[in-house]
Amino acid sequence: QLGKLVLLVGDAGSGKSGIAFQLAKNTSKSVIFLDARRLGETKSNTDFRNHFDLNGDLGEGIMRLASAKGCRIIIDQLDNSIGLPVSDLLIDLVFDVKYQDGVEVIIISRKREAHEKQFLKKLSPDKGFVELNSNPLSEELVKSLLHEIGISSPSQIIIEMGKNLLNLEIISRIVQENPTIDISKLNSEVDLWGEYISVIKIREGNHGDAILSEAIKLATLGIQAE
Repeated sequence: QLGKLVLLVGDAGSGKSGIAFQLAKNTSKSVIFLDARRLGETKSNTDFRNHFDLNGDLGEGIMRLASAKGCRIIIDQLDNSIGLPVSDLLIDLVFDVKYQDGVEVIIISRKREAHEKQFLKKLSPDKGFVELNSNPLSEELVKSLLHEIGISSPSQIIIEMGKNLLNLEIISRIVQENPTIDISKLNSEVDLWGEYISVIKIREGNHGDAILSEAIKLATLGIQAE
């Protein structure tokens, strides 16, 4: 509403993409939602045009939308593209259209690792960006939500892990699948994810091992890639 460019940052699982979904849903403007993870192979503006099946430049298309009914651009998962050509292309696109009347810009990224912090210096206040944080849940809210799913006396470790929305969802799924579990035995995120793997195996039956195998393969590729 203030006509500012917004950079929304926060840790993985803190709810940034959920906020992006609400921003995409609750507007009368045209929305262009760009998930940077899906644009990893994009190396030029021509690739942008091909991705969106456009005859002309993406920036020009955005400006036409903005002049007609306004345009909200949401770039999610930017941190997953940092180091690839598409990250610079996305920033160049934003700067090309940011002065067009009717254009709103929200960029969403983690800002934890050194390379993330370095890249996001490009989106500084002097470039028109306002940085907002997607904060963890409060301890009081976590206790209330844990009580709702049947954990009446959670340990402080469980409460701290539950401040992250992703962890809280995993705790909920574990309890849903195994109501008799002693949740106090989960003393770290490693324990939490280990128990979640067991839940996946139970829930997916014969497909469980295949899903986990594929996840491990993709994770290995991600670690080895630039």
